[in-house]
Amino acid sequence: MRFGTFKGKEIILAHHKTRICDLSDLEPLKQSLRYVITLIGLKSENMPSESQKMVLLDFIQSELGYFTPEEFTIAFKLAASKKLNCDVEHFQNFSAAYLGRIMDAYSNYKANAMREYKSQLMMEEPDVEITKDRKSTRLNSSHEWISRMPSSA
Repeated sequence: MRFGTFKGKEIILAHHKTRICDLSDLEPLKQSLRYVITLIGLKSENMPSESQKMVLLDFIQSELGYFTPEEFTIAFKLAASKKLNCDVEHFQNFSAAYLGRIMDAYSNYKANAMREYKSQLMMEEPDVEITKDRKSTRLNSSHEWISRMPSSA
């Protein structure tokens, strides 16, 4: 499967992982957020406090729970490389509004990736030619590897 200039395959694969709202352990989400905070360059003195972290995790679970932790990582990589259509400046404030803005832009980007993926699937030609065997309804192409007994046997 070929994709355009974006990380289409990575987005499709991440989309099919466990969603945040279905996680039994939040460690994958926390790990993704640690990566994101490092990626965007949030200074240590501006790191969220423990109570702010709890509020952010609650916001993510309730409002952004349909994403996967992997999608968070992809979204912020795309944002950092200026491939999302949004203002990515965080002003040293890792807030719910900032998360929502990035994930909203990622959602639009992901929708385009999914459309492209579906259109490519529809445009691909089948790998196997399907023909009916004259004596049965078996598909010749799916049984080529099976050796047939000679008709005189």
